[in-house]
Amino acid sequence: MNLDIAEVHSQGLEALFLNYYDSIFGDEAQTMREFVLMNLLAACIQGCLVNELETYVYATEDVTLEQINTKFMELAKDYGLVDETNPNTELYTWCSIPHLFQSPCYYISYATSVAAAFEIWELSLQDYEEAADAYLLFTSYGFESGYLDTLEQAGLGNPLDAESVAGIGNAMMEYFDIENRLEALYGGGTGAGEEEETEETESGTEADPDDPVEEEPAYKQCYIRSGDSLSKIGQRYQTDWREIASLNGLEAPYRIYAGDTLLLPEDAVIQPETYTVQAGDTLGKIAAKLGMDWRILAEQLGLEAPYTIYAGEVLTFTY
Repeated sequence: MNLDIAEVHSQGLEALFLNYYDSIFGDEAQTMREFVLMNLLAACIQGCLVNELETYVYATEDVTLEQINTKFMELAKDYGLVDETNPNTELYTWCSIPHLFQSPCYYISYATSVAAAFEIWELSLQDYEEAADAYLLFTSYGFESGYLDTLEQAGLGNPLDAESVAGIGNAMMEYFDIENRLEALYGGGTGAGEEEETEETESGTEADPDDPVEEEPAYKQCYIRSGDSLSKIGQRYQTDWREIASLNGLEAPYRIYAGDTLLLPEDAVIQPETYTVQAGDTLGKIAAKLGMDWRILAEQLGLEAPYTIYAGEVLTFTY
């Protein structure tokens, strides 16, 4: 039996069932949806980590217990599950995973299947019936054919493809509203600036109407795509990436996030892009291919629910 396919059956159904949480959990529905999605995401990360450990164990001749424990700690730090400053050199919790002993090399299926389940979930946000149909079509093929072949026949993406994974990550960032949540947790000032402005006004200091008004430079704007770097954005808009960094107050290591916007210099070249819709395409699939957020793409195209597009149609947009 194909275990990757079997896991999509269960995880895909979990993803589809999120649609009914309002009637089950009421006011706590969104909290529960996020809890399930985070668990699926954790399963994906853990699946990759454990598979790396297994690969190391089977590829290392006469591997010792100490080597396994040391490798597991290294991987846990690489994956961000243990703080890099942790002084311990070994981690032992791998031995509590029954699959390692009962079903060797099974654990990676949790990761490869989550990618497909997330694609079904993302599709359900646009068109629930289409997502359910894709899931039912996928399950109708049984367990005998190859995993990637079954995904392709059901119109789902390749979970090993970088663009597909980036598209899922982008959708998750948008759904969880990561930027605003982080800003709420760590951003914001003390209000001191507002107090200073009030004091200045009260002291009677006012702007002289005869003073020349300094005009703001005319900047353009772009959205960051999955997999983007400042260098790639500079090449795309024919401008120096250092100028983009300076305009946006970015310093090394120049972290940027898909879905955010960046200011571009006035002389940046922004040209319309086109995409010809292929059979089986959805707005989500197209956006994932192009590293875009499907909601922003829909807005660019002037599309509203149910976001209908047709094979052969040429979509024109600037992103």
